[in-house]
Amino acid sequence: MAQRVNEKYYKQALVHVLLYHACLNDHGFEKLAALHRNSPSRPAAPDSEGASWEKFCESQGAEVIPEICNEFVVQFCKERKHLPLMPSRKQLIEMTTHMCAWLHSQELTENRLRLIKRRK
Repeated sequence: MAQRVNEKYYKQALVHVLLYHACLNDHGFEKLAALHRNSPSRPAAPDSEGASWEKFCESQGAEVIPEICNEFVVQFCKERKHLPLMPSRKQLIEMTTHMCAWLHSQELTENRLRLIKRRK
């Protein structure tokens, strides 16, 4: 590990990326289909003999990454909150926000994450 890297942050970022990767592989094609349900240029879902549902990250680009953030925080990570290295909900939201902003700034996705603050 590089000497200039904060080890605690590096571990948190690594866990976040690995969790997001797993979430995309689990739910990516479902989300992609939902986003393009009424689109004439609807992407093809993998068939039973072709691409595997488990290979979303190997076959798709970064476009859907910001679109799945709610499922990631609210559903995927909540179901796995018992894992020893699971970041807090606040950390998950912050890291997801930063990741999506970075993806957009690097022009890896045209989608932007829009946060909606709830009134108390």
